[in-house]
Amino acid sequence: MASTRASANVGELTVLLASWRLHLEAANLSPRTVRGYTDDGALFAAFLADKGTPTAVAGIKREHVEAFIAAELERTSASSAATRYRSLQQFFRWLDDEGEIDGSPMAKMRKPLIPEQPVPVLPDADIKRLLDSCAGRDFRNRRDSAIIQLFLDTGMRLEGMTGIRYDASDPDLSDVDLHGNVVRIIAKGRREIVLPIGKKTARDIDRYLRVRAAHPHAEDPWLWLGKKGPFHCERHLSDDQGSR
Repeated sequence: MASTRASANVGELTVLLASWRLHLEAANLSPRTVRGYTDDGALFAAFLADKGTPTAVAGIKREHVEAFIAAELERTSASSAATRYRSLQQFFRWLDDEGEIDGSPMAKMRKPLIPEQPVPVLPDADIKRLLDSCAGRDFRNRRDSAIIQLFLDTGMRLEGMTGIRYDASDPDLSDVDLHGNVVRIIAKGRREIVLPIGKKTARDIDRYLRVRAAHPHAEDPWLWLGKKGPFHCERHLSDDQGSR
């Protein structure tokens, strides 16, 4: 009986999603990327099961994928639907490479169009008010002013900001070079990027570093500290408000 159940599961989408996770982890992708890919795959599997369409990968056709993407376009944004498309594209490519299917059903599909949306930009007056709100000399104001200036200079993602390392005694372990006016971050795909910063930003980071030196967690290897320790990549900056 057990062998019958095992053979029935051969080629099943949910079973192969678990194997794909192992492949992604072995490729040293970030946990967030692995989770995103496999969560999208699980959404697709749930959609197929709900519609009563094939859940064995050999039976999945282009029209099944198109129906899923169309449903996602109705349910969520075009950007999110395009993300699901890319995840499934990678999944079927892996299935083809592994010999689980004979060619991807998405081979001739086109990803959903994402309408261009202008990125809203804060007016200069709002930026000034924001900086004026942290014009004090205490730890919190020095830190927040430096963070805002760094965001304004680089436009980096939150994960890049919170992942900046700092070591006062070893420049090789620090992502901050104020004399060279650059910071180093790890971007999406674990790519290392060096970003230039302006003189005002370097000045504000230096001011922050001087008050940071007296912080109880000053020896922690992360640049940005809250009252209870470093900011974490999965956290929003506002999460630290209660502990400042």
